[in-house]
Amino acid sequence: MYPAAARAGLVKSARETGAHTRLGRPVECTKSVEDGGPFHYTRSLNVPIQGSCAEALLEALAALPEAITDLDAAPALCVHDEIILSVAETDAEEAARRLERVMAKAFLRIYPNHPDIGLAEASIGPDWAEAKP
Repeated sequence: MYPAAARAGLVKSARETGAHTRLGRPVECTKSVEDGGPFHYTRSLNVPIQGSCAEALLEALAALPEAITDLDAAPALCVHDEIILSVAETDAEEAARRLERVMAKAFLRIYPNHPDIGLAEASIGPDWAEAKP
């Protein structure tokens, strides 16, 4: 949760100009712009963090093909904040390391002042359900 002063600043800014992600993508915070509908307080607080994290995930997805080009691996699924790869067993460990690096680098591009510790964690399994920690 944001401290009260930060919340107040985000809400004030969102009321005036809409909410924005770290890369500047604007998101309207009224239900209906045309008729001046009610303000979405929760959206004004969620967009800056959730929208920015979505941008980091998109950055990772864009960088991933180049990172795994020499491996027998391919993106299979992207769900919320997870990237699932289909990988040959012989390349699994290396694919996991590269995926972690790609995801961490993408996050740090969006949040450059964040500590570079534990930003992404890959796991390996025969299917998605068994790979989840």
